Amino acid sequence: MDAHPLPADRQSFGRTNEIRDRNDVILRRILERPRAGGDLREASNYYAACMDTGAINAKGLAPLRPELDRIAALTDKSGLPELIAHLHMMAASNPASGIGAASTFPFFQLVARNDPADASHLIALVRPQGLGLPDRDYYTKTDDRSVRLRADYRVHVARMLVLAGATPADADSGADAVLRIETALATARLDATAQRVPGSTVHIASVADLQALTPSFDWRRYVAARHAPPFDRLNISQPKVVEQFELLLAGAAIGDIKQYLRWHLVHSAAAMLPKAFGDADFEFFNRVLLGQQDQQPRWRLCLNQTDEFFGDALGKAFVEETFRPRSWPPSRIASGIRTNGAPSKCFGCLVRTPSATCSACATPKTRAT
Repeated sequence: MDAHPLPADRQSFGRTNEIRDRNDVILRRILERPRAGGDLREASNYYAACMDTGAINAKGLAPLRPELDRIAALTDKSGLPELIAHLHMMAASNPASGIGAASTFPFFQLVARNDPADASHLIALVRPQGLGLPDRDYYTKTDDRSVRLRADYRVHVARMLVLAGATPADADSGADAVLRIETALATARLDATAQRVPGSTVHIASVADLQALTPSFDWRRYVAARHAPPFDRLNISQPKVVEQFELLLAGAAIGDIKQYLRWHLVHSAAAMLPKAFGDADFEFFNRVLLGQQDQQPRWRLCLNQTDEFFGDALGKAFVEETFRPRSWPPSRIASGIRTNGAPSKCFGCLVRTPSATCSACATPKTRAT
């Protein structure tokens, strides 16, 4: 450990990180190369926009304002199916680097997954989401560290709501509401051990069954607003969480639900908002929660975001950059030709273990096991 200290901008570090870092340097060079053309142009433009922190800071909350206004315009809970569907569609199409999916999907997530009874078919799955802290235990444990983390989390939520335009008083009450709602959702969840029990997250039901669990939430309107194909059979992974969702809808004030939605929207977008938002989110979620001391350079965040949206174009450029015919000719792979007078290892050598002769290039290597 003394000889290999953990880098201050990492939570962990190993050989795979070294490989990733080398690849990232190549990808950065590709994106920052002037006059990119073809499929790479949009990727380079997106990366450049992400790196333009001056423009991001100048715009402030303007890019998020339509969504904040949409939440503010909610007057009663009957409008929640369409609003939550809209926020879920944003979350699905806007991966936030460094932020877990649970933080970007308020309350729950509807996805398509393999049918537990027939893996050749897909089935709709409703699963718990919508927690800001990593998992259930962070809300339920009573040891000193857990209590302190929840207090720090509450302070952080209030700070972010102030940055989003709330008064300090409204932000304080909003942070209390967020913690109440998330604690209720977390308490209803299975713990990590229970989730590993075979069949514990398989509860096949009809849409009518799902609707009966949550009479205050119109699932057909939600599904229609998500533009999902029609279905009547689904898996409700944790029915008790769905029941708790109904209790929240019936009992929570509309203002508390709006604060909860506002918090998750701002949190999910923090990295792409002005610097104060990203700094605040890093301070709690990385430094306090995970022990990471320094932020990674901006270009790494922007590279990850670009890879999420333009992975095909970036991957194609990476292959062209690193596997050029002149540096790795097919004949070298097929026959292990000599380079600079020294024997080269062909692909056959790389996938075999010592003790035999490679049939592809006759290098003393191995045959496949």
